[in-house]
Amino acid sequence: MLVLAHEQQFVLPEHVYALYPDGDSGQREARRRIQALIKQKLMLRQPSPVFKFTGVLRLTESGKRLALQEGARQFATLRRLSIAEQQHDALVTHVRIRLEALWAGQFVCERALKEEKLPLLPDGLFFFRSGKAVALEVENSDKGRTRFLGLAARWQETENIAAVLYVASREALFTTLQKYL
Repeated sequence: MLVLAHEQQFVLPEHVYALYPDGDSGQREARRRIQALIKQKLMLRQPSPVFKFTGVLRLTESGKRLALQEGARQFATLRRLSIAEQQHDALVTHVRIRLEALWAGQFVCERALKEEKLPLLPDGLFFFRSGKAVALEVENSDKGRTRFLGLAARWQETENIAAVLYVASREALFTTLQKYL
């Protein structure tokens, strides 16, 4: 949970619930863990205009140090979360959690990829033992056909990327992207 909160910059309670999938007992355990981390001053709840009822859960400096000891990637933590990007970033975290449960690949978040100064920055990359990677792109808005196809074409030129997984946040957006492709 700490590694996820560090790498994604924040988590929502529902992200933590997804880590404990045993129904009601899993949710109780997740809530208990969140409260314990807050009490130990490893995590704090910050208000958010996007997630008004729950706020966001972020790591304290002590929490960040522990996350790094547990294998989180080292990069600068954002002091302030972008209001415009919170919804998108929460969706990326949802998709990451779901795919990590299904795939044997190792996820590298966008913030860690920025440190490597890659020519293309997806929302994340899943690396597999084969040496190939799958780029994750979570689409929350229509960027227009020309721009979307231009970005998609650039991925074809990227070595070691076996596929790009586009995840649309809404059915109508999925239909639009499907038409573009």
